[in-house]
Amino acid sequence: MGLAADSGAPLRAQIYATSLAAIRLDNEREADYLHQLASALGLSDSERNQIHEYMGAPTLFS
Repeated sequence: MGLAADSGAPLRAQIYATSLAAIRLDNEREADYLHQLASALGLSDSERNQIHEYMGAPTLFS
């Protein structure tokens, strides 16, 4: 998660979206990974859900 800590604000959503696109999100380990990544990037639940909705992926955060 070092990349997440070193990323500027404009790149954070892109990093998360790239990770979301690279996985199927069909098991708990992948959901845990995305949760950890989003936390490390400092993305809010709303920002995470917007990315999921835009990409047509199930939302994980309420």
